[in-house]
Amino acid sequence: MIIKNEKLLRWFIKKGRLKANVYYFVCITSCFLLIEGLYTVFKADAKLWSPSMLYIGLFALSASSFYENAISQLKKIEKLKQSGLIEEDLNRIEFVKTWDKDRLVGRTRYCLQNGGVVMGMMLIVPMSFIALLITSISGTFPSMNADVMFLLLLFPLCYTAGALIYLMRWNNKERKFKKLTGESYLAG
Repeated sequence: MIIKNEKLLRWFIKKGRLKANVYYFVCITSCFLLIEGLYTVFKADAKLWSPSMLYIGLFALSASSFYENAISQLKKIEKLKQSGLIEEDLNRIEFVKTWDKDRLVGRTRYCLQNGGVVMGMMLIVPMSFIALLITSISGTFPSMNADVMFLLLLFPLCYTAGALIYLMRWNNKERKFKKLTGESYLAG
């Protein structure tokens, strides 16, 4: 949900289910159309209709469930107020619970499995797509051997990049965890 302001959510809910969903759709769509319009004005070869206009359909789908999401968001806010917490406190508690469980696998396994395998494989797809675009734009299609060599080179590079990204994530999450739990930065 894009709207986080409690007063604005209450205003939408006062309008009723149908009006709230329609108003939300109109607000989000008009912002999107304004951005799209500015983009077409400043782009020299822009057309009046672009494929990105299909996102309006996605906004319509999200608007259909806006009212229910707004009510659940307000209930969550009320529950937090009653307990004396704010949403940031809830996020911190959730982070400590999940990271306490995730960190049990150890730094090496976390970086190599989650980072190297998962993130590395996620990096291969866009990198291969970018390489395909570059070769198709330039008109120089490499031979099959060159494609295979490129992929063989790409696998270890993406695996290493993913592992390094997850190593940085580990250090940041560990620092945040120790800060929130009061553990010493020097212990461990």
